[in-house]
Amino acid sequence: MTAARPWHIPVVGWLAVVWTALGALDFTLMQLRVEPYLGAFTTERVAFFSSLPDWIDALWGIGVWAGLAGALFLAVDIRRSAAILGLSALAIVLVGIYLVFISAPTLQEAVGEEAFWILAVAVVVAILLWIYARWLHSAGAVS
Repeated sequence: MTAARPWHIPVVGWLAVVWTALGALDFTLMQLRVEPYLGAFTTERVAFFSSLPDWIDALWGIGVWAGLAGALFLAVDIRRSAAILGLSALAIVLVGIYLVFISAPTLQEAVGEEAFWILAVAVVVAILLWIYARWLHSAGAVS
């Protein structure tokens, strides 16, 4: 007999899908340089993100797209969600470390504290989603 699926999995899963889809949309619109989207930001912010090294752009893309895939897998109760969300969290943490501590200028210097806090929330959410998915697997709640 299979245990009932906990009620919180689809709730957290679909909230995660919405959150990560926003991140994937932001990444895509920035990479494609969609003018109406870029027009909502300061010239400094656009210049900063346009000047990032390709490997950071690649990690950013891995972070957001793996996050979306992992969230979708979590929402529909697929076993591999923890590994995919772990990859996403790792990529986002590495991007965060680069932007906050290594890039010149740093994220805060180039575009301000608001961008730092958005990044901080993204990092925390990515880590928490990974922890949640791992917890579900260890508890046997995800098939």
